Amino acid sequence: MSFVAKTLPAMGHHFSYKILNKGANSNNQLEDIIDIAHREVQRIEFRYSEFLPTSLISRINENAGLSAIKITPEDFQLFSKSLFFSKLSEGNFDISFRGKIGSYRDIVLSDDSIYLKKKGMKISLGGIGKGYAVDMAFNKITERGISNFIINGSGDIRVNSLSNAIRPWHIGIKNPFSIDKFIGQIPIFKGAVATSGNYIQKDHITCNRNTLASVTILSASTTEADVFGTTLFKLGLDDAISFSNKHSISCILIDSHGHVHSKIKKDVLR
Repeated sequence: MSFVAKTLPAMGHHFSYKILNKGANSNNQLEDIIDIAHREVQRIEFRYSEFLPTSLISRINENAGLSAIKITPEDFQLFSKSLFFSKLSEGNFDISFRGKIGSYRDIVLSDDSIYLKKKGMKISLGGIGKGYAVDMAFNKITERGISNFIINGSGDIRVNSLSNAIRPWHIGIKNPFSIDKFIGQIPIFKGAVATSGNYIQKDHITCNRNTLASVTILSASTTEADVFGTTLFKLGLDDAISFSNKHSISCILIDSHGHVHSKIKKDVLR
């Protein structure tokens, strides 16, 4: 057995793919599958990036307060999911944060259109888009019968293993106070891991009373892990603990003093 690995650019970052070759496919076939998965990531970037003038997001933002924009069923599902998480988090996750005008409550979504009520409003999928892209790439690989692999979308990670796998994947958790070091590893057979914090990109997310240094989420999907990482980090330590308890979120919180607060359900590791 051997690994086939590729690292490719997308979304201003790099996406890394690693597939365990158990002999059913050639290395060239697995490389082709990785390319298919990565083209899905690029498709999502071209459609939903706020930085591309031809993207759907750019057209929605340009027409804020003016007119509704037609959307596809996929768009509807992604925006619906975003609004669901906005309501669940009471606005701590909000795709309308970019324009600093209005909120998710000013987004009018129907089956085939989306409209931002206020001029100057802007939406961004920065808190959910990368995780969604990893999940969609994940689907492209599993659809082709591949069982043992990992995708790392610049920190948004999803892994898969056979049900009888002996060895888990090991995901390192970086030390936010010394990012070239790790505080430990998470052994996981299936599922997603995502980390949020300001230790790489300063002031990327505002943390309530600066009580958290990083938040790592374990979940079934990178979309959910991405969203909850942003949400818990913004809430700050005490509210993050309360929110994670209320919604049964598996997480590792590192507070501003370097103390680790961990709550992981055993079933997410298997």
